[in-house]
Amino acid sequence: MRFAQEHKIAGSVLVAAYHTDLGMETEKKSGYFDEAWNWKSIKRNQNWTVLFASQDDPWIPVDQPRYIHEQLNCEYHEFGNQGYFGGDYDKATFPELSRAIIHRCNEHKKQVKQIP
Repeated sequence: MRFAQEHKIAGSVLVAAYHTDLGMETEKKSGYFDEAWNWKSIKRNQNWTVLFASQDDPWIPVDQPRYIHEQLNCEYHEFGNQGYFGGDYDKATFPELSRAIIHRCNEHKKQVKQIP
C-alpha cells in the first residue's frame, strides 16, 4: 500500500493486510506505520485492489482488513477459516487469489483493446 501511495500501478492484491503496528514492538521499531496512510492516493493510483482476510487469522485481527476495505472501497473477500492464509498451516493452493488476479488481468486487457 505504501508503494501505491506514491506510484501509479495497475492494481494490488492484499492478503492478511493491516494498517497499524498492532501494538507489536517489532512493528513499531520498523517505522513503517509512523506516517499516516494516504488512502485517497492509494485508491487513486491504482485501478483496483483485491483484499483477502480471515476471521480466524491468529495474528491479524479482522478489524484491520475491514478498515482497509472501508478506506479503499475495494473488492473484499472475508473467510471464516483461512487463518493466516498458510502462515500458520500448510496451504498448498489459493484458488480465490488466482481467480481474482486472472479476472483483473482479463479486465485490463479488455480496457487496453478499447483504446484507439
